[in-house]
Parts: sequence; C-alpha cells; structure tokens
Amino acid sequence: MIKTVDLHCDTIVKAHRVKEPLRDNDLHVSLNKLRQGGALAQCFAMYIAKRFETEPSLTGDPMMDRYEVILSHFKKEMAENRDMIRQALTVEDITENDKNGLISAILTMEEGAIVGNDLGKLDRFHADGVRIFGFTWNYENTLGYPNSLDPEIMNKGLKPLGIEAVEYLNKLGIAIDVSHLNDGGFYDVAKYSKKPFFATHSNARSLCARTRNLTDDQLRILGETGSVTGLNFCDVFMRLKSPDEPRILPIGDIVWHAKYIVDKAGEDALAFGSDFDGIDNELEFKDASGMQQVVQALSRHFTSSQLEKICYKNALRVLREVQNV
Repeated sequence: MIKTVDLHCDTIVKAHRVKEPLRDNDLHVSLNKLRQGGALAQCFAMYIAKRFETEPSLTGDPMMDRYEVILSHFKKEMAENRDMIRQALTVEDITENDKNGLISAILTMEEGAIVGNDLGKLDRFHADGVRIFGFTWNYENTLGYPNSLDPEIMNKGLKPLGIEAVEYLNKLGIAIDVSHLNDGGFYDVAKYSKKPFFATHSNARSLCARTRNLTDDQLRILGETGSVTGLNFCDVFMRLKSPDEPRILPIGDIVWHAKYIVDKAGEDALAFGSDFDGIDNELEFKDASGMQQVVQALSRHFTSSQLEKICYKNALRVLREVQNV
C-alpha cells in the first residue's frame, strides 16, 4: 500500500457544524476512514467565510472570533484522538508520526479575507500550526480577486497587500495556495514567490472548462517552479455535465486529469486535493476509506516512482522547501 497525502478537505469545519466526531462519522473523512484508506497526512482547511465580517463581535473582529472557534474544535479533536492522529508542524513531524503508527494532521486556511489589512495575523496563524494559506475563496478581499467568468476580474493581479503577503508567507514558512484565485493572481504569485506553491484542489481547465481549474500555461509554470496541484474530486471540476446527468465521480475521470496534468506539468507537479466534505457529489470509491482504489487505478498508468510522487512525495517536497526550521 502506498500511503497518501491529501492537500485539502473541509471536514473540520463541517464536522463542527453538524456536530460529528472526527474519529467515526458519516462524512467523507473520519479517522477510521483515513486509516482504512492509507492516509499518511490529511490537510484540514479552516474556511472562515467572508460573510463573518458583518457578524456581531465583542472583540471587533468577527472573522478572528470564528477562527478561534474552529481552531478550538480542531485542537479538541487532536487531544481526544492522540492514539490515531497528531498535528504536524514540519515534514519531520509527519515522518515521526508515521513511524509511530499515527496519521498527521496539517492545518490550512482557505479564504484570505480574515487578514483584513493586518498581515501580522499571519504570525498568529503560523504559531497555531497553519502551514498552507489560500489567498481567496469566491469573493474579492484585501489580497486579491477570485476566479471569475468576467475577463476583467479574471485578469486583475494581486492587490499591493497581496504582493506583500507573498513575501511575508515565504519568510514565515507557510505555503501559498492559489486554488480559487483568479488568473492574474496566479501569475503574480508565480512572479513574486521565491518558493514553490500549491493549487491545493484544482484540475485541468483544458479538460473541464471551469475557471477554478488551471490552464495549460499555468500547469507549465507549476512544473517550472516546482509547485504542485492537488486533484479535486468535485465532479463539476472534472467533467462538464448536463443537469440531468448523475453526479457520481468515476475513478476514470481522476485518472484522465492525472495523466493530462503530468503530461503538461511533469510528474513532480501532481498530488491529491480531494475537497472531501466540501463537495456534494457521490464518489465511485465512496469516501476517504476508498483512496487505495484511486491509487490502484493510477498504478496502471504510472510507474512506481511516479505514483509515489503523486501520492505523497510531491506534497511533502513542497512543504519541506517552504518550511523555515
């Protein structure tokens, strides 16, 4: 069995919302499912919606209030399940956890609006163990602009604070995530970042013409910069479908995108970024427990060395190159 690293899931936020325990639940991801699926490490995204900007707040910073709630829930789950999972701050932690029979949890952030005008908040996030930071979700914020059907918005570059954030994150040792970012923002990250970066959950736009996916030119840049994209298991980012088609993602579509991305970006540029518990379609392999079915399907098209890179080595390489220890 080749173990896997998954660069993105929304499980920690969803589990808190629906009051499901992390150890065993009806979600895509549970600790038991991760173990069954051969997980080496799972990235858990803290999605702090931009709408929280307008929520009532005793502190005056409602998005940070929400951050504290989600972080507290994550820490609670880590403390209660230390026999199965531990938070990892470095690649060395992941290796040590694996030696001890433990899955690693990597904390990430999705939606940079929480920064507001204060990049100093990134220091707090790093201290809490955040190791990947997404600039946008689907709305404009102080850092930049989201992917869009509007060509004018799609081509805008990062805002001045976004460019500053690239350097700040590089220095802190937090990997930049360009998934959800617009094309102009992508190119600015590639221009200004001195370290490789992630598109944690994005597929190939030539195969599925969604603005959330990456163009062939962007895939080329990933390969040239040592950066990595994670295969997103959302069916509408894998294949354009008519409204009456069943929303079940076949493993074949994952293989289709994997082969294309490796062809355009190289074998060092691909990983997994499932978007488990952030997607609403069914999966042929059901959930995280079925990841070895995906690995087996990929094994028929890639060498053992290539497969290891896709499953975990590419993700760990970027994390290692970015971390400052």
